[in-house]
Order: sequence, then structure tokens, then C-alpha cells
Amino acid sequence: MKRLKLSTTTIILFTFFLSLTIEARIWKDKKGNEIEAELMSMQAGKVFLKTSKGKTLRISKKSLCEADQKFLATAIPPKVKIDFKKSQDRRSDGYYVYMTGEITITKKSSPTYSGKLKATLIMIGKYENKTAFLILDKVSKTFTFNDSKIFVLEGNLFKMYNSYYYDGQKYIGYIALITDADGKLVEVKSNRKEFLKDYEKIIKFKKGAMLDRKFKATTI
Repeated sequence: MKRLKLSTTTIILFTFFLSLTIEARIWKDKKGNEIEAELMSMQAGKVFLKTSKGKTLRISKKSLCEADQKFLATAIPPKVKIDFKKSQDRRSDGYYVYMTGEITITKKSSPTYSGKLKATLIMIGKYENKTAFLILDKVSKTFTFNDSKIFVLEGNLFKMYNSYYYDGQKYIGYIALITDADGKLVEVKSNRKEFLKDYEKIIKFKKGAMLDRKFKATTI
């Protein structure tokens, strides 16, 4: 097997770098040279690899074979920014309050990524006279950044009993989650620390589920 000759470099991963360690694989350039290494990061058309001996290598993405370039197109998800907003519907009346949530996902890194991503928005509330949390709404959708750097996910319109009733409900927070095609986390955002800490537990539940303070299903 021919060895792929690459220049070594010291890499400082600035915040604009796409950084991720992926299991070692065989890389091949257009001349047929090969090397086994882990993918560390990709930035400004350069691919950074790490050999089993711990040496960091840098190579131009364009010099790699077509198969490896296709692999890179979906290997490292882009960095994204999540913006959240909620709105109360004017149809709110004496019994119910109507609300909806929305997230805007903006691609922040420049390298091309053709893979599919999945956006999930969960709206969370609680009963006025109970300690349990309530999943008010949950919506998910698969998307790509092929045609735009922005994707908007709109939640469903949901209703809550007005808070002055015994079983009144109120909105208290959200979780916005972006994952890649393999289900790996790309970005997560919430307005509450406890939701952010235990988002993996919360996202397992469907709309209408009631959870206790440890985010386990309850019928309290």
C-alpha cells in the first residue's frame, strides 16, 4: 500500500473550526496513495487527520479521491445558531391561552455540508397546583442546508387552561435540538439549565406527557 505523503502541522482549534474526531479509516488521494487516520477537523478547504502515532496531518480536500470527498460532504455537520421565539395567539379567551413556538436555525460555518439534519422543538409547561412538568408541544422535521443557510421550524398551536383555574397551566420553557442523520447531537438550546442538563430524558416523551422533577413519567 502506497503511503499518502502529507505535511505535518500544529493545529489550534479556534471557535470557527469544525472540530470532531471520527473513527480511523483509510484515506486515498487522486494518485492512489493511502493512509489510515482519524478525521479531526476541516477548515478553509483543508482536512486535518491524526495518525495512530499521534501525528497531525494536513491535506487539501481537492487532492483526495472522489469517494473521500463525498464522505467529507456529510462527515462533519456545520456549526449552527438557534434562535427561539414564542407568541400568544389572539384567540386566547377566558378558559384557554393559545400559544406557539418557533425556532430559526442558521448555518454559521462555511464548509459545504450536504447531509440531512433533524430539528426538534419541545415546549414545556407546568400545572399551577402541581409540581409536574407537561409537554405542551413537540414537533420535529428533517432538513438540509443545500438551498439556504436558514431553516425555520414552526411549532403547533397549543392551548393551556388559564392559570387562575385550579388546574391552570403555564408555559415555562423550551428545548431546541439539532441532530445529524446518525442521531448525533449538533446543537441544543434551552432557556432553563435543568432542561439543558437532562434534555436526553425529556426528548423521549411525546406531546401531552407529564413528568416529575427527575423527568420521569408521572400521573401526579
